[in-house]
Order: sequence, then C-alpha cells, then structure tokens
Amino acid sequence: MFISEENEKKWIEDANNDKVSNVKLAICLIENDEYIGNVYLTGIDHVNKKSGIGFFIGDNKHHKKGYATEAIQLILNHAFIDLGLERVESKQFINNLVSIKLHEKVGFYKEGVLRNYFFKNGKYNDVSIMSIIKKDFFEMHYIK
Repeated sequence: MFISEENEKKWIEDANNDKVSNVKLAICLIENDEYIGNVYLTGIDHVNKKSGIGFFIGDNKHHKKGYATEAIQLILNHAFIDLGLERVESKQFINNLVSIKLHEKVGFYKEGVLRNYFFKNGKYNDVSIMSIIKKDFFEMHYIK
C-alpha cells in the first residue's frame, strides 16, 4: 500500500496534536533504533476508562519475533497503570487467526463477532471483538 509523504506528515502532526484521546507510538528495535511498526491506543474514553488498541509490524522479516507481543504488553501497562483505564478492546477480521492468537497470548478474551462490520474488497466482513480488563492484565503479568 502506498502512502504519500504528505499523508505521513499529516498523520504525525495529527498524532502529536491529539494526546487526550489517542496514543500513537513507534516500535523500534533496541539494537539499532530501526523503525518497524506502530502500536496505538485509540478513542480513549476517560469517563468510562476504556480505549481501543491497534498495532502493526511492517516488514515480514520482523514478524514472529515477539516485537508485537512486547509492544502490546508495554502499551497495556501504560493504559492500565499510567492512564488508569479499566478496559482495552480490539477488533480484527475473524479470519486473522495470527492476530487473534496474539491477543489471547497477552490476555485478551474473545467477546463475540460483529457481523458485517467492515466493508472491504467489495463485501461486508465479520469482525472478532476481544478485550482485556485491568484485573486480568494484572493477574497475568504481575501476580504470580
């Protein structure tokens, strides 16, 4: 997918100007600071203490190395500890089994299916909705 330099600059500018309802972070390798993807908290609702989450790792050479898992765990830590959120949810196409398994690995539970939720490639697609709440996150990552 081609993204113009102007669109990239606008995305960065918008991200820098919206620190209340979104957190958008780069994922970079420790050893050389190479940018490999992003992780997000989106639609942060400070009243109901919830948000959405998203991520991507661009180049396939960086897939299956644990980078997305670590990035999600770190941003969930930020969501639950620093921001005081209670719930983080994620949506993915129901046939995206890699994403579903990754979410389960870090503590998300499948809540259901949103039928005909996205229109893509000329048809409506079902989406899985998953969530993790603060209690589950702490039990999985802090209480042994």
